[in-house]
Amino acid sequence: MTVVVLINWNGADDTLACLRSLGVAEGDFRVVVADNGSTDDSVERIQSFLASDEWTATSAHPAEVLPLGHNWGFAIGNNKAIAYARRYQPDSYMLLNNDTEVEPDFMVKLQAFRAAHPDVKVVGPLICYWAEKNRIWSCGGQLTFGTRKGFFRNQTTDAVERTPLPVTFISGCSLLADASLVDGDGRLLTERFFFGEEDYEFAHRMRRAGERMTIVRDAVIYHKVASAARTRLYVLSGTSHRGPALLQPAAVLGDTLSQHARLPEVLQGRRPSGARGVAPGETPDARSPHQRGYLVRRFPYIQQTNRPSD
Repeated sequence: MTVVVLINWNGADDTLACLRSLGVAEGDFRVVVADNGSTDDSVERIQSFLASDEWTATSAHPAEVLPLGHNWGFAIGNNKAIAYARRYQPDSYMLLNNDTEVEPDFMVKLQAFRAAHPDVKVVGPLICYWAEKNRIWSCGGQLTFGTRKGFFRNQTTDAVERTPLPVTFISGCSLLADASLVDGDGRLLTERFFFGEEDYEFAHRMRRAGERMTIVRDAVIYHKVASAARTRLYVLSGTSHRGPALLQPAAVLGDTLSQHARLPEVLQGRRPSGARGVAPGETPDARSPHQRGYLVRRFPYIQQTNRPSD
C-alpha cells in the first residue's frame, strides 16, 4: 500500500481537483493532505469534500486532512505527513504536487513496476503539462556536475517511447519512494531547504547510496505548473518552476562535493539575475530588510513563509 502525500497552502481549488482525479484512480493507496497553515478556508473545504458523497460514493481510497498549523515549507511539510502516515505501515510513499491531476491507471502501473523490480526503490510517472496534455513537462533526468539534464522536456508524447527509463533524477512534483528510504524520524527529504532543490539533494543522496531510480513512462499525470510556484512557494527569477540547478543556491553544489562544504556567502543563494534565494538553514526573516523587501514586493506570498521552530 502507498500513502500519497499532498501539501496544501491556500490552494483548495487545485487540491480538490487533484483529489477528484485520485478518487477514481486504481491501485492500493490512501491519501494524506497536509495543510501548511492555510490562512483561507482550505481545510474546511477539503474536509467537507472528503466527507461528501462525491468522495465516499466514488472512491475506495481512505483520505484525510492533516493540519500542520504553520507553513513549514515543502520538505518539512512532507516529512511531517510521512511521519504521521507511518502508522498505516505502507510499503511506499508518494509525494504529489497538489496542482496535478492523474490518469486513472497511473498508480497501478507504478506499483506493478515496483512489484516486478523490487530493487528499484524510487520511481516516478511521466509528467505532462495540464494545459497541453500531449507535451512533456518532466521525464526525469540525469545528474551532472552541479546541475541535471532533463529528458524529453517539451517534446510531444508521441515522439517518446513508453518503456521504463532509468534516471538519476526524479522531480519532487511526483515521486514514489520505498518506505525503507525514510529515516527513523519519518524524514524522506532534507530539511535544509525551505523550498526548492530538496529533490535534487535527494537524487544525489540516492546516487551515493547506490539506489536505482526509474521513470515509468506509461504512468501519466498532468501538472498545472504555474500553480506550483504559489503553493510550494518556490521563489525564482522570471519563472514559476525551480529551473536549472545552477540558478539555485550554490550550497546544493557544495553538498555534492562535501557534506561539510562551506561556501562564501555570495555563493549561498545569489542568482545571476540578482534575485536571492533561501540559503540552506536560512529563513526569510534571516535576510536583510532590503532583501526581504525585494522578495515581498516581487513575491507577496513570501510574507506567509515565516518558519516556526519545533
